[in-house]
Amino acid sequence: SAILVGRSRYTDELGVKADDSLGPDGFIIKTVGNHVVIVGSRVRGTMYGCTELLEKLGVRWYTPKVTVTPKQQAITLPILDERQVPAFEYREAFFTEAFNRDWAARMRCNGNSENLDESTGGKIKYHPFVHSFDMLIPPPLYKTHPEYFPLIKGQRMDGYRQRCLSNPEVLKLTIETVRQWMKERPDATIYSVSQNDCHEFCECDNCKAVEAKYGGAHSGLYLWFVNQVAEAIEKDQPGKLIDTLAYQYTEEPPKGIVPRRNVRVRLC
Repeated sequence: SAILVGRSRYTDELGVKADDSLGPDGFIIKTVGNHVVIVGSRVRGTMYGCTELLEKLGVRWYTPKVTVTPKQQAITLPILDERQVPAFEYREAFFTEAFNRDWAARMRCNGNSENLDESTGGKIKYHPFVHSFDMLIPPPLYKTHPEYFPLIKGQRMDGYRQRCLSNPEVLKLTIETVRQWMKERPDATIYSVSQNDCHEFCECDNCKAVEAKYGGAHSGLYLWFVNQVAEAIEKDQPGKLIDTLAYQYTEEPPKGIVPRRNVRVRLC
């Protein structure tokens, strides 16, 4: 009897094959005769498969410092034939203990904030990590282009606020900046085009018209804007993703519009 870990010619001969549909995190656990075979990608999949087997044997990692490992005179397993692919491609528990490298890996987290490294299969990287409007349309531009900034109670406002997303120049500058980020940080998978951490959104007629088109939800305007950014970068960067937030006043979903295939909405 043997526990066979990782894809090899022998596991292929046993009929347990890992293909691209498993992605970086999926795995197969299967009993073949007296053997247990665990195969997945060389990124994190095979590692997650090993974690799954240990959990089936009763091992629990409750915190980075508390592990329960039951003692058994003999290990017996039922017939196994499982294929697991995570429902969520990005998984992040955003609290202090979860940043621990080994515990995060055992919890099968792969997000930007965990201290994962190559020994645990790396992670999915963001650049920048949300609330990015001040980086996309820098505040000093207000002096020469107040129309890029939100109209609030009849006046264009500077300071830490949102931007006028119906302005075509705001879209153009955003696309240019995102492309520059991709050159500077090619290691990232997700680039965030997301609202600042406040309300202070634009009340101009054009922004209101877009919101009205999509059910009156502020999220409709944001998704309309982000989809255009994503469409612009999709041909040159098909593997990259554009992220935005469902946060505060954009939590309510819009009507009549959905994210493009290279857009991700982060529920905060």
